[in-house]
Amino acid sequence: AVDGSCYAWLEAGGRALRVRRTAAGGAAVRLDAASVAGAAGALGPPSIDRHGWVWVVPAAPGASPAVLPAADPRVPPVAVEQPPDGLGGRLLRVRASRDGARLLVVAEDGGGVTRVRVHAVVRDGGGRPVRLGPGSPELAPGAGRVLDASWLGGDRVALLVRPGAGGDPLVLLPQVLGPVQLLAPVPGGESVAAGSGDRDVVVGTSDGRLLVRSGAGWAQLARGRHPSYPG
Repeated sequence: AVDGSCYAWLEAGGRALRVRRTAAGGAAVRLDAASVAGAAGALGPPSIDRHGWVWVVPAAPGASPAVLPAADPRVPPVAVEQPPDGLGGRLLRVRASRDGARLLVVAEDGGGVTRVRVHAVVRDGGGRPVRLGPGSPELAPGAGRVLDASWLGGDRVALLVRPGAGGDPLVLLPQVLGPVQLLAPVPGGESVAAGSGDRDVVVGTSDGRLLVRSGAGWAQLARGRHPSYPG
């Protein structure tokens, strides 16, 4: 969570989600993927919005994202209504924006093509997300298969993309409703996280390195995999 009040992570190959309150002092609450509608036995990486809701990502085609309260993760997750035109296929990733007003969605259609859009989040009087608005135009269409995605500040995102012609993954920095910035290829890149500025982009590689931008290329920051900023 942005305020550090809780952590959420996947285990058992995505078949379970754990949520732990930092102030509770107890064990993390486990949520089995089988208990989430549309999970099909696996979940995508969670995201925690600034209003205290953990976004759960079912992996079955046509499934809706779901939310549960970080303050009481034993409450069963509730599905968030999709926009009328749907979300474009099987959910791979969702990331709540830092202002909590938008959701970055990576979905895979029936032909195996990944698409990235941003949706407005509509909430009830208690702040619970109840439905998603229509999607933005697709971000970086035709760039290749999206491996991971993260918000970069308030109006840009960082996408780790494997080009359709093969080769090393690339980092793209599209602006929502704006241009796309292309960064250098990252051999072995498998995950990406971004903070508030261009120099806050971190890429995790399959051989266990965390890379940050250095000039026009990349330099090792530390050992590790799957970096993540709060949210």
